[in-house]
Amino acid sequence: MSYMKDFKPLNNEEYHIINEAVRIINKSISIPCTACHYCTDECPQNIEIPKYFELFNSSDADNAAKQYKELNAEFGKASDCIGCKSCERHCPQHLEITKYLKDVANKFEQEV
Repeated sequence: MSYMKDFKPLNNEEYHIINEAVRIINKSISIPCTACHYCTDECPQNIEIPKYFELFNSSDADNAAKQYKELNAEFGKASDCIGCKSCERHCPQHLEITKYLKDVANKFEQEV
């Protein structure tokens, strides 16, 4: 507890800096998944939701597409989602996972 002896709360300038950093980070992330995996435990289609969201957010599109196809060998594809929303009931971020899975499918499952 001794380290808190000289505690000083953040000032307005420091809050502004933190808020700006949050804005910049959030701007670069399309799907704000924290990869907790709570959504995957009861997925009847065995969809690797957090990993697919990570790939969707990736700036390396070619590598992400390759990894997506590799994961499809073991896990369900994003388009395999049946819309049961079990994943959404378990998501601590309250993400619209079924909507985002459609975005993932559109990005990675389109015929070239």
